[in-house]
Amino acid sequence: MHYDIDGSDGRKVLCIGDLHISDVFTGKHKDYLSNCFTVLGQITKKVESERPACIVLLGDIVGWSETNIRSREVLTMFIRVLMRWNSVCPIFAVRGNHDIKGYPDFNMLCTIDLIKDAVATDGYFSYSANGVEQCRFHLVDYGKEAEPLELSSVGSDIVLGHNNYVVQGLTNWYQAKGGIELGQLKEFNGVEMIISGHIHRPSPQLLSTTMPDGNVCQLLYAGCPTRPIAEESNYNTCWYTEFGYDSQTNQTQFYLEPMDLKPYEELFVDNGVVLSEDNEDENAEKMRKEALTDTLKAIMDYQIVTGDYEKQIDDIPNATTKAKEIAKEYIRKAMAS
Repeated sequence: MHYDIDGSDGRKVLCIGDLHISDVFTGKHKDYLSNCFTVLGQITKKVESERPACIVLLGDIVGWSETNIRSREVLTMFIRVLMRWNSVCPIFAVRGNHDIKGYPDFNMLCTIDLIKDAVATDGYFSYSANGVEQCRFHLVDYGKEAEPLELSSVGSDIVLGHNNYVVQGLTNWYQAKGGIELGQLKEFNGVEMIISGHIHRPSPQLLSTTMPDGNVCQLLYAGCPTRPIAEESNYNTCWYTEFGYDSQTNQTQFYLEPMDLKPYEELFVDNGVVLSEDNEDENAEKMRKEALTDTLKAIMDYQIVTGDYEKQIDDIPNATTKAKEIAKEYIRKAMAS
């Protein structure tokens, strides 16, 4: 089904880059899991203070080498964060390259209606004001860039994607293999802007290129606020990207707001020790025990988990009764394990 998000009161569409929530990955992090919940806490404060019209997660929501959160405690806490956001507004999500492997937690989060993907929305949702479609936001999953878009007849078209979109001479601040030359992507003719995940290092500014139809399309990478890889992560700010209706101009405006992150030096060790995927099993339990205490502290600091979680599920305004029952049963099992 198509979703129509009402922005008549100025409430915005809030887009957030790759989260990569993981309870086993460390890399060169001192405590990656704790950092994940610190970032979630920052986002929660923004969501509850600004109360956006909806949230969009730009892919790679769970995991690094893995696609499922192993600890049932951590999974439960992450679910409750999403429940808390859902109590403010619906959450849409693009499926990233990490979200398409095996049967990831991404699928479970869709099943219990905590996030809505391209399948659930038939490919897009509308942002309207006073009954008129202002923008159509297309959820383009990783690997689906060649599929046709159902463009708006009255408003702007924005792609929310997850891939390495290349603009020759401009996308030169990061290194990534392959990529899609944006100016040759005829399926995106008519699209005015692309906000993408996948490239962790945020764009220094909006980039522009000419599309095959001669129109100009802008590109921005929101960046990865959890910064998994030290070699790619010597930045202390990434982007909140927002779209909001302005009643004075009768137009939807684009906003960029810096998301300040913990200083690089506080998060990473520099002794050259890197935990690889090969030895993650032997380290997983030790990491879980060490990280859980700090994670719980981060949760308390940001007051992420509060109240009666079943009541919070019942209060989610955009979920069906069936989805709420599935969610409550799943959480009961997770809490009991």
